[in-house]
Amino acid sequence: MAFKLHDLPSNDSKMKKTTLSSLILLFVALTGICTSASANVGAAAGDLTYEHVSDSTYRVILRLFTDCSYSAPPNSVTLCTYNTCTNATFALTMNKYGNSTKVGPGCPQYKTTCDSPASALPGYMETYYATVVTLPLRCASWKFSARVDYRNNITNLMNPTAGNIYFETFFDNTVSLNNSSPVFITPALVYTGLNQSYTYNIGAVDPDGDSLRIQLLQPLTGSANCANAPVKAAYAVATPPYTITNNPIQTNNTFALNSSNGQYAFTPTTQGFSNMAVRVSEYRNGSLIGSVMRELQVTTLPISGNPVHGYNVYFGCGQTGTNLTKVDACPGQNLSFCFDLKGSGGVFKLLDDISISIPGATLTYTNQGTDSVHAVFNWTPGINDVGYHEIKFLVSDSSCAPPGIVWRSLYRLGINVWGKTKTINDTIMCPNGSIQLSASGGNTYTWSILPGGSTGSLSNPNIPNPVATPSVTTTYVVTSTGNSICPNLNKDTVTITVLPPSSVSYASVKIFVAPDSNINAGDTVTFNAAQTNCSNPFYQWMLNGNAISGATQTIYKTSMLTDQDRIWCVLTCKDTCPSPQDTFSNVITMHVGGNVQDFGTMKNIHLYPNPNNGIFTIVLNDDRKKAGQSKIEIRNVYGQLVFSKITAENREQLKLDSLPAGLYILTVRAENDLGTASFMIHK
Repeated sequence: MAFKLHDLPSNDSKMKKTTLSSLILLFVALTGICTSASANVGAAAGDLTYEHVSDSTYRVILRLFTDCSYSAPPNSVTLCTYNTCTNATFALTMNKYGNSTKVGPGCPQYKTTCDSPASALPGYMETYYATVVTLPLRCASWKFSARVDYRNNITNLMNPTAGNIYFETFFDNTVSLNNSSPVFITPALVYTGLNQSYTYNIGAVDPDGDSLRIQLLQPLTGSANCANAPVKAAYAVATPPYTITNNPIQTNNTFALNSSNGQYAFTPTTQGFSNMAVRVSEYRNGSLIGSVMRELQVTTLPISGNPVHGYNVYFGCGQTGTNLTKVDACPGQNLSFCFDLKGSGGVFKLLDDISISIPGATLTYTNQGTDSVHAVFNWTPGINDVGYHEIKFLVSDSSCAPPGIVWRSLYRLGINVWGKTKTINDTIMCPNGSIQLSASGGNTYTWSILPGGSTGSLSNPNIPNPVATPSVTTTYVVTSTGNSICPNLNKDTVTITVLPPSSVSYASVKIFVAPDSNINAGDTVTFNAAQTNCSNPFYQWMLNGNAISGATQTIYKTSMLTDQDRIWCVLTCKDTCPSPQDTFSNVITMHVGGNVQDFGTMKNIHLYPNPNNGIFTIVLNDDRKKAGQSKIEIRNVYGQLVFSKITAENREQLKLDSLPAGLYILTVRAENDLGTASFMIHK
């Protein structure tokens, strides 16, 4: 039989068929005070999980185990709901879901305390409680919690019967509304023998395929107020002391837990009841999205004789091997095999989680309850099933050596569905170029070159991602040698088309300025870019090394330049094979002077730079040029003549750096025209 998500008690089929809509939500704004039954019910173990119903609605399920030596299980348990986004709390009543059922080690010839109070073999009642809750908002930290008064008498906690047992689950519904929590396929009750080595598994699986991480916790006890955090139940004094690392129950520090797969092993050294707790966290895409808590009870009894029967798993019907841990499959191809679990003297029964781990697959069993159980597996994986899947088999040996303990172990079988070996898509390459190849869908790769291709053009033919430098059009073949089971899926090809030398665009660009590179402040100038050998040009004008926002056309106009500003253009050629892709133009340095003040009739006299260090240029207008010779005079602020020159040119560069710093007056006389301006010399 397959172990199904949240298997509920089989003795109440009517309740199992109850629709989720019939579990009415008692969504009442309460004070946040959680109440539980006051009778000492001998709470022993359990877990609190949830499954998605629709939208923001979830069914929350408490599975509780109570000691038959105490009072009957309560008829209801309070569920506390709390979120950190609004710090709001409310409480719901979780009613019994079906009838309580007796739980023991599974040996019918041995009575438990559920059958006879005088029995030396402890028995428990398993009870499910459930309710449906619709969350009013999305929050990264929701908490469901429940507590039950009181515990049974366990040895590793201080005053256990005076405290309660506490369960909680966290989740983030901002990531996904339709998430269900991890569930457990192994019992929360463990029977083991005194000083007998024991190996088992937490049995956590996730119905959504999220990654799980398991950690040990110190058992918790909860507050009566939903908003209050729980506290750790105090460990009893012992030698060696109890710890959550390697001695959560008395094992003489032999306890070890594998946090990745939930496998744990220990040798109990104290007779009686002991409890330990685990938290199972689920991760999606590397992010934590929730966790559930489970508390387990370990019952340690004295054992006579050898209670453990070993077994082997023998594969057949298309698979060969013993105790295999992995079977390979191909998408679209039927995978069918069988195996026999055999052990001399054992009475074996198998349960599995296939309905969760591989939905759509089937497992059928024959000879359950014998020393040789036969199983048949059948599945046709699809392309979306590529990857690794794991089936967990709970193996129970009910040969029942005195005092009547069923020994359990977990057998894991991986189903690895190979994907198609793939490389990059066909592509083109410019002459003298290179392309890095890549391969996926396998675990060992070799590359080869089809005839007519460029031989020796791979950096390394035995790695997943070699660099190809073909000189002619070449087809490369990648083969996954590690995927021999799917020969029709283990190859792929990529053709790299090498373009001819004529495809290379040797682009260039040159810029021009109008009217001139010598201007006055505020003058408008126009820059123009002229490119060659590029069919798809893109431009970016630059000012002093910085890209000018929005200046991406062939023409750039501005009136905001200052003296010594440097302008150039970057041409990005987006042809197939540009060489180079980015080309820089010539640089134009602008000379920006101050405007000459006109005191006469002579117009458009330019002096730059202004201020200056005594070296500057005078530009006279065209009208003055036609007038013949002009006389240039420069006087200081005291009216003293410091420079004089007669010139017939319309442009004069004067070198008067010997003059002291200060304000000077420039006068230009040409026949009846007169122009005057002031300028500063700085040192």
